[in-house]
Amino acid sequence: MFELIDFVGVISRKILKLILYDTIIDIMIKTGSIAKKVYFEKEQREIYDKIIGILGLTKENNTFTLYDLSKTPEKIQQILDLKEDISKYFSAGKWICFKKEGYQSDKEHIVLLRNILKTLNVDYKVYSVCIRLGIKNHVRTQQYTIEL
Repeated sequence: MFELIDFVGVISRKILKLILYDTIIDIMIKTGSIAKKVYFEKEQREIYDKIIGILGLTKENNTFTLYDLSKTPEKIQQILDLKEDISKYFSAGKWICFKKEGYQSDKEHIVLLRNILKTLNVDYKVYSVCIRLGIKNHVRTQQYTIEL
């Protein structure tokens, strides 16, 4: 009889662990016992791949300019739509766009992109370039080159 009680106790502890596992993991992530970088590595890489896909970057064509990006507001909106997932899977509490309540910027998508690249240790370079629009017209912008 005593062995049966021990057996039931072991099973109930295992069931309790399964039920509380997600709650315990959430608490450990919030308290910093588990780093989001370690626990959500797959999800972070998926978000990175989505952004690279939105920007249309490949190994052969791994550059984009802010001027070209600003001409396509749907791409900017697609990046901003990932903001909720970014806050869930990245340690983004100190990023300026998450730190300040009601933060609004016309370059918020670039803040998100740069912080994701830094978090994932992706090498990138930023160049100042001048794009000629005509004989006398030109635009100064930044060109990003990302090592894929």
